[in-house]
Amino acid sequence: MRITPQTKKTGLRSGRDHSHESAFIRTGKISPATDLAKAKRIGERFLAVSWGKTKSHRKRSFPVPAFKHRISGRWHSSEDIQEMEKQIRFAVDVFSRHLPLNERKKVMKKVLKAASKQTLSIRNILSKKSVPASARKKGRSETAKWQRKEGIELFHTFRSKGRIYRGWIYENNGKFFIAPGWRENQISRLAPIHETMHVLQKLGVIKVDVPFSEAIDRFYGLEQGIVEVKPEIKAPTKEDFDFKARVLETGKPTNYNEPEMSYVAGRRIGQWLHQNLSGAQGWTYLYSRCMGKNHAGALREAKRK
Repeated sequence: MRITPQTKKTGLRSGRDHSHESAFIRTGKISPATDLAKAKRIGERFLAVSWGKTKSHRKRSFPVPAFKHRISGRWHSSEDIQEMEKQIRFAVDVFSRHLPLNERKKVMKKVLKAASKQTLSIRNILSKKSVPASARKKGRSETAKWQRKEGIELFHTFRSKGRIYRGWIYENNGKFFIAPGWRENQISRLAPIHETMHVLQKLGVIKVDVPFSEAIDRFYGLEQGIVEVKPEIKAPTKEDFDFKARVLETGKPTNYNEPEMSYVAGRRIGQWLHQNLSGAQGWTYLYSRCMGKNHAGALREAKRK
């Protein structure tokens, strides 16, 4: 397929390619002759090329892997895996404190298994495992349309941010992937603890993960000296403290939407905690919030420490 300049929606233009697969990628319309497996391969290659073009992007924060690794990923280094497991173990220890020791060990094993030893790739994002159960039950066409939607969102992320996502989790089973080169970027170095909180929510260890996954990775980064206080991050508002996550219709277990505003609220809460309730008090506050307590109740718990 010849890759040509972008259109407003997908970045693809027909050019001389009038195949059914190209038409599906451009428009989302499926004809009886459309080969969906071929369309997926075309989409993967197009996205891999788009990722490669981010090398010159002004906001680029991650290295760009080799073409084949953009599509199918590569193994994380031993140093990557060691740091990932350090963050996972810390989060499980803090947020499973209410469980008996034998249950905590089981949770630790499950979360460590959920962390992929391979880097995040285009194939992960377009995988059927990334499609909600509700869409997959409707058949191949709905599955393909969902994959197309994810591909379009990824394309626009490349264009606007110059990078792939920092982390990616399968809503159906909790398997998660971290971007290649994640330890080379200050903010992405906190991706493992962020994704771990989503897994703990899916396992039922905690009740609420949004916006606290973002608050936790910000707080952890500040407490560990990985990131610095940013004056441009404002103090949390009442709306930030009271942020309510919207439930996603993805089948079981219950999952929550994580919109852009939740990241803003989370960053504000995490930095506010570092400045006002550092150490054990801050972690007690975040534990209480993840267990469903409101701001006032969590604050009372924290100040007892």
